[in-house]
Amino acid sequence: MKQLLFIAILSFFSFISAAQTSISCKSRETCWWNVDSEQFDICSDAVFDNSLFVMNENEDMLVHKTSDMTSTYYVTTSESEEDYITYEVVSDVGNEYTVIFDVQRMLVKFMGTDDEGDIYLTMYAIKSVF
Repeated sequence: MKQLLFIAILSFFSFISAAQTSISCKSRETCWWNVDSEQFDICSDAVFDNSLFVMNENEDMLVHKTSDMTSTYYVTTSESEEDYITYEVVSDVGNEYTVIFDVQRMLVKFMGTDDEGDIYLTMYAIKSVF
């Protein structure tokens, strides 16, 4: 099983760096930072949510599409680790986010702050990578 996961991780990373990559997602869940526990542990229930993330070949632009909106994010920095890739991005309306492609957990994670300055983490469950 570990060998299969390792092959999937290698395939995912080589796929992302070699061409435009599309990632479809099936659900999302949002968690809020708890200052007392210092964890993202105040969470909503996961909801069905078809989403598509498309990273361009140069890895400098990410598009997120849902049934009712399309958002574009411009990559300012990126960092690759063994099990994930992290991008700092700015949206097409100027909001800043950290985006994490978590290969081991098969999640796309968006971390940002709301209008009150509270930190949240929205996690999208990956259905397919193509």
